[in-house]
Amino acid sequence: MRVGVGVSFNPQGFSYAVIRGEREGRQLFTQGVVDCGPADLGPALAQLVRQQRLKGVPAVVALEPDDYSLFQIEAPEAPPEEMPLAIRWRVKDMLDYHVDDARLDFFMLPQGRRPGMPRLMYVVAARAAGLKPLADRVIDSGLDLQALDICELALRNLFVTADREPPPQVLLFLGPRFSLIEIFRGGVLYLSRRIKLLSVDLTPNQGELPTDPMEAIVLEIQRSMDYCENQFSIPPMERINLVCPDAIRGGIVDYCTENLSVTVGALATKQPEGVEALSGDRMIRLLPAIGAARGAL
Repeated sequence: MRVGVGVSFNPQGFSYAVIRGEREGRQLFTQGVVDCGPADLGPALAQLVRQQRLKGVPAVVALEPDDYSLFQIEAPEAPPEEMPLAIRWRVKDMLDYHVDDARLDFFMLPQGRRPGMPRLMYVVAARAAGLKPLADRVIDSGLDLQALDICELALRNLFVTADREPPPQVLLFLGPRFSLIEIFRGGVLYLSRRIKLLSVDLTPNQGELPTDPMEAIVLEIQRSMDYCENQFSIPPMERINLVCPDAIRGGIVDYCTENLSVTVGALATKQPEGVEALSGDRMIRLLPAIGAARGAL
C-alpha cells in the first residue's frame, strides 16, 4: 500500500495528512492540527514522524499563498530549454525583490478556444531565503521531501479523477488568512484567483450575512466562470464547491443559489474516506495538507 504525507505550515503551527492507498481507488487517511510556536515547528514535526512511523515516507509541503506570488502571463515564445530564462526576464519587474533572490517555477494553462490566441501560463515566484529553512525542517524530521507545492495546486489534487471528460467545477475557499476561487476540470487547473474577502468579513449581523461582501463574492465567481467559458473550450460549470466555516455556510449557499445559475454546496469531490465528516473550520486548515498528501502518493 502506498503512503503519502502532506504538510501545511501556518502561523499557528502546522496541519498534516497521511493518506494510505492508491491514486485511483480506496484511500484511508489520518490527519491532525498541531499548534505550536515557530521555534517548536521542527521538533513537533519530528515527534510526529517518530510517533506515526513515517520516516522515509514521501512528503509534499503545501505552501500558503503568503509564501509566494502567482502571476498569469502570456507564455514566452521560447524553446523548452530556454523557457526558465525567458520567464525570468518576463517577471523580474513584477517582483518587489531582486529576481536573483527568487525561486521561479511555472505551469501551462490549457490552449485557448480561439485560433491564434496566445498560450497562457502561471508563474510561481518565492523568496529562496524563505523556502530553504522550511525544506530543511521537513528533511530533518525524517520525511522524504518530494516537493514544495503551492496551495492552488494542492487543492487541485482533490479534483483529480479517472473520468475522461469530467464536468468543470468551481472551488470557493473562504478562510481566515486567504480566500481563493479556482476552476478545475478533473486534474486541470483553468483559473485561480485570490480574493481579498476573508471568512471574518462575512460574520452574520442579526443572523444575516453582510450584503456588500456577498455581492462582491458573487461578482467574482460570475466573472471567473464567464472568463473560463469564453477563454477555453469547456462546458458550462456544473457546481460551486464551498469550503468555509460552518457558521456562514448556509447563508452563503442560499445567497449564491439565488444569484447564480449553478448548483452551490459543500465540497463534494473525490476525497479520501472521512474528509466529508470534518467541520468547515477544520477542513479549512486541513484541505491543503490533504491535497499535498494526495500529490505525494
